[in-house]
Amino acid sequence: MRSAIEQIAGHVPKSSKRQLDLLEDLTSYVESTLTIASRDLLRLRLVASTSTLTLLFAHEIKSLTSTFASIAQEIDDILPQIPVNRRPRLEQLGTEVKESTTV
Repeated sequence: MRSAIEQIAGHVPKSSKRQLDLLEDLTSYVESTLTIASRDLLRLRLVASTSTLTLLFAHEIKSLTSTFASIAQEIDDILPQIPVNRRPRLEQLGTEVKESTTV
């Protein structure tokens, strides 16, 4: 737009200079508005990316928590089959796994 204004500026009569100034002002306004809109769009894209990553991370954490809960249940299920002298360590391990899902 600026180059078009410059091309016609030399051919505009003095009586129309005010309209030409107004056109230049409007061009500046459009440029600044586009700059702000582009900056806002970039910011919104970053927020959207961050939100997506947060949701993916939360999903992975839930998946790990579920896996740990399953492991803790398996430990509880096999505990009666383990010799009594080896149970304390396995019980401790099962307790630690259960606690890791509640923290």
